[in-house]
Amino acid sequence: MITLNELVAKCDTLDSQQKFRCRDLVAAVDWNREKRGKRIKIGSNFFDLVEAGEIEGVKALEKDSQNAQVYIKE
Repeated sequence: MITLNELVAKCDTLDSQQKFRCRDLVAAVDWNREKRGKRIKIGSNFFDLVEAGEIEGVKALEKDSQNAQVYIKE
């Protein structure tokens, strides 16, 4: 089960200027195991934290061709 706290903690392991999506922060098997609605909710909550400035050094960019939000570690 993927948690929002797990995604936030993984941001600390990213290199500077690295672009990522929420699904990139966890194993593909774990991401795909979660129901679509849960993945959307986690992604939405992660975005809200980024926009509120609560995840230091992470900025939202554009959405990709699969409509997934892309972020960058500054």
